Amino acid sequence: MTEEEQKQLLAKREEMMNRFYTPAQIQKRLGISCKTLKKWREKDMMPMYTKRGGRIFYSAKALSDFLFMQRLIVSEHEGALF
Repeated sequence: MTEEEQKQLLAKREEMMNRFYTPAQIQKRLGISCKTLKKWREKDMMPMYTKRGGRIFYSAKALSDFLFMQRLIVSEHEGALF
């Protein structure tokens, strides 16, 4: 991969991280139901979200960070001996 291609890829990633997604979009992309997302919001388990015109939006960056942390938590529990 050339340096220019790397720069373009990083720019595209940066652009994607600045996007916002509705619960329906998250459900479609990740298979997490809107109902589950709502429960997680109510329990303060979900990343920061914003409301615009009464609609809920999650930033791609916050969602990505949240999913990464969930993987770490699962990995820690998988390695534990009971």
